[in-house]
Amino acid sequence: MLRDGEIQIEDLRRITNLPTAGVPRPKPIPLDVKVVIVGAPQRFHTFFAADPDFQAFFRFKVEIDADMPTNGANLAIYAG
Repeated sequence: MLRDGEIQIEDLRRITNLPTAGVPRPKPIPLDVKVVIVGAPQRFHTFFAADPDFQAFFRFKVEIDADMPTNGANLAIYAG
Protein backbone atom coordinates (compact mmCIF):
# COMPACT_ATOMS: atom_id res chain seq x y z
CA MET A 1 0.00 0.00 0.00
CA LEU A 2 2.78 2.42 0.85
CA ARG A 3 4.65 1.67 -2.37
CA ASP A 4 1.61 1.86 -4.66
CA GLY A 5 -0.18 4.71 -2.88
CA GLU A 6 -3.48 2.87 -2.97
CA ILE A 7 -5.43 0.15 -1.20
CA GLN A 8 -6.35 -2.84 -3.35
CA ILE A 9 -9.30 -4.84 -2.08
CA GLU A 10 -8.56 -8.47 -2.78
CA ASP A 11 -11.43 -10.62 -3.96
CA LEU A 12 -11.45 -13.92 -2.05
CA ARG A 13 -12.97 -15.75 -5.04
CA ARG A 14 -10.05 -14.65 -7.24
CA ILE A 15 -7.50 -15.79 -4.66
CA THR A 16 -9.15 -19.21 -4.29
CA ASN A 17 -9.52 -19.65 -8.08
CA LEU A 18 -13.31 -19.79 -7.99
CA PRO A 19 -15.09 -18.57 -11.14
CA THR A 20 -15.41 -14.77 -11.17
CA ALA A 21 -17.10 -14.06 -14.51
CA GLY A 22 -19.34 -11.05 -14.22
CA VAL A 23 -18.22 -10.23 -10.68
CA PRO A 24 -17.35 -6.54 -10.36
CA ARG A 25 -13.83 -5.76 -9.22
CA PRO A 26 -13.58 -3.01 -6.59
CA LYS A 27 -11.64 0.08 -7.65
CA PRO A 28 -8.44 0.86 -5.72
CA ILE A 29 -8.78 3.39 -2.92
CA PRO A 30 -6.21 6.22 -3.00
CA LEU A 31 -3.91 6.26 0.01
CA ASP A 32 -2.03 9.34 1.21
CA VAL A 33 -0.60 8.71 4.67
CA LYS A 34 2.49 9.36 6.74
CA VAL A 35 3.70 6.50 8.91
CA VAL A 36 5.60 7.15 12.11
CA ILE A 37 7.41 4.29 13.80
CA VAL A 38 8.35 4.70 17.44
CA GLY A 39 11.03 2.45 18.84
CA ALA A 40 14.58 1.93 19.93
CA PRO A 41 17.28 3.47 17.69
CA GLN A 42 19.03 0.13 17.19
CA ARG A 43 15.86 -1.30 15.62
CA PHE A 44 15.80 1.53 13.08
CA HIS A 45 19.43 0.90 12.16
CA THR A 46 18.84 -2.87 11.87
CA PHE A 47 15.86 -2.49 9.53
CA PHE A 48 17.50 0.33 7.57
CA ALA A 49 20.61 -1.77 6.91
CA ALA A 50 18.71 -4.95 6.01
CA ASP A 51 15.69 -3.84 3.98
CA PRO A 52 15.82 -1.59 0.88
CA ASP A 53 12.05 -1.00 1.11
CA PHE A 54 12.46 0.26 4.66
CA GLN A 55 15.13 2.65 3.38
CA ALA A 56 12.74 3.99 0.73
CA PHE A 57 9.77 4.57 3.03
CA PHE A 58 11.48 5.55 6.29
CA ARG A 59 14.28 7.89 5.27
CA PHE A 60 14.36 10.03 8.40
CA LYS A 61 15.29 9.16 11.95
CA VAL A 62 14.34 11.65 14.63
CA GLU A 63 15.29 11.41 18.28
CA ILE A 64 12.98 12.80 20.93
CA ASP A 65 14.05 13.90 24.38
CA ALA A 66 13.01 11.19 26.84
CA ASP A 67 12.42 13.76 29.59
CA MET A 68 10.05 16.12 27.79
CA PRO A 69 7.47 17.75 30.10
CA THR A 70 3.91 16.70 29.36
CA ASN A 71 1.98 19.85 28.56
CA GLY A 72 -0.34 21.04 25.80
CA ALA A 73 2.34 22.83 23.79
CA ASN A 74 4.76 19.87 23.81
CA LEU A 75 1.99 17.39 22.96
CA ALA A 76 0.93 19.54 20.00
CA ILE A 77 4.53 19.66 18.74
CA TYR A 78 4.94 15.91 19.23
CA ALA A 79 1.69 15.13 17.37
CA GLY A 80 2.61 17.47 14.51
